[in-house]
Amino acid sequence: MSKDTVKLFQRARAALQSEKDSLSKALANAQATAADAEKRLAEIEAALGGAGTAPAKRRGRKPKKAAGKRRGRPAKKTAAKRGRPAKKK
Repeated sequence: MSKDTVKLFQRARAALQSEKDSLSKALANAQATAADAEKRLAEIEAALGGAGTAPAKRRGRKPKKAAGKRRGRPAKKTAAKRGRPAKKK
């Protein structure tokens, strides 16, 4: 191998080693962050106790009441069917 090839190989190896080191550091930081988040989550769950999660607050319009049944009003009349009556056999 020529000296140029050896130098290129050494540079490439050094670059890969540097990238490996930076990725290892990033991974360690991410694992530490995840551990902190898990610890905080455990603290929150412990603070809430066995109650679990509170029911979500309902948003938007309230459902309408059935006016006829609840207020003592008679039900609405159904519309008459249109067209010819069916033939009897």
